[in-house]
Amino acid sequence: MMKTICIAGLKGGIGKTTTTTTLAYLLQAEKEKRVLLIDADCQANATMTYDVETSDDGIADIMSYALKGDTPEIKSHIVTTDYGVDIVPSSPGLQVVNGRLQVEKEHSQIDVLKRALSEIENEYDYCIIDCGLQLDITVLNAICASNLVLSPHKIGGFEEQGSDVLDEILIQLSNTDIGENISLRRFVTLFRKNKTMCNFLLATQEKYDSTLMPSYVRESVQVIKNSMMSGPLPYNFKNCIAVKDYRQLLDDVLEVMA
Repeated sequence: MMKTICIAGLKGGIGKTTTTTTLAYLLQAEKEKRVLLIDADCQANATMTYDVETSDDGIADIMSYALKGDTPEIKSHIVTTDYGVDIVPSSPGLQVVNGRLQVEKEHSQIDVLKRALSEIENEYDYCIIDCGLQLDITVLNAICASNLVLSPHKIGGFEEQGSDVLDEILIQLSNTDIGENISLRRFVTLFRKNKTMCNFLLATQEKYDSTLMPSYVRESVQVIKNSMMSGPLPYNFKNCIAVKDYRQLLDDVLEVMA
């Protein structure tokens, strides 16, 4: 049965899309898993990373089923990429759908994506969802559809505030039937290995204890370079330090989900 991982965080610039696109590629290329990537961010950066055109005929259309109360359908919205990973694309139109869903209250909204994924649960080993910055209806759907919420954590005061808010949201969702089986793991990203950062890392480990993954992802200039290229990070920079760190993170994630 397919396992779903949601990459979420309430701060910008912490590496959500890089994490999503990298883990999806590593799962397929190095772990030989069948992988579906869902781009649930209206910026559609994950879609563009995999050389797929942004389209409203993707997650925006799937979420629009909630406006009519219809049964969501996902298969026709899946695009095969040249990188071995299938993708449900996003587009700026998702923002419009989210706005309409905030007004529409007649039909069930929170489990649209979960119901859609149940249609393909035997066709993929893993589904990786890239979430946007805002805690909108689509992101809440992504969280509720997931077995694991994996949250990039950049060390710093404001970043901790966003992480704590995410904690509170997951606690609230865990008290519902839809969100009762969600677990959260954090990992430190954009890490610089110096004395100051190592001290902050120790403090972060003490605060978040069992929810903080043992592995971290170091800051790498190749990540910046890759944003101006086609293809996910491991495709272009197979052995850069960030990819090596993501390999270790993936092993840790798979152990958690075993």
